[in-house]
Amino acid sequence: MIKLMGRTDYQKWFNLYKQACLLCQPKKQIILAEYDHWLLILNKAPYRRYHTMLMPKKHIKYFQDLNVEQLVDYQKSLKDTLDRFEKADIRLENGEKPPRFLVMIHAAYESWEAADGTNTRPEHLHVHVMPYITGLLDSIVDPEVLNIDHNSFVKKIRQPLSP
Repeated sequence: MIKLMGRTDYQKWFNLYKQACLLCQPKKQIILAEYDHWLLILNKAPYRRYHTMLMPKKHIKYFQDLNVEQLVDYQKSLKDTLDRFEKADIRLENGEKPPRFLVMIHAAYESWEAADGTNTRPEHLHVHVMPYITGLLDSIVDPEVLNIDHNSFVKKIRQPLSP
């Protein structure tokens, strides 16, 4: 039987290997599929049922550091992952098939510290792939988002990138 863990146990496990990137150690992962540049793994501390992650085989922190070959393989591996979910005929808690999936890229812009001071996010690019359920994003929606002046952001984001 595959043993998964809660977030607190994951934090403890993660901190045992603080000096080394856990995602760079495939033997410590539950590998579901392998691609040229990516691995599909089962998340050991899942947020939801059927929580998987795609991660580059090579230690890469930022999405923009992927080369063209790695990006093309990412597209193929993501499509294959979603096809695998479809073929597996997974069901949500209510017995229904998931109508769609959440694909969430986590780039290592900074480590996250838990309340106890432990660092619990690997500084290794990874992409969460899991069934979407209604209400999943409710906890991250900012109720003040409509009260913010977005003009400055729009002006800055429209600026051309330097060559």
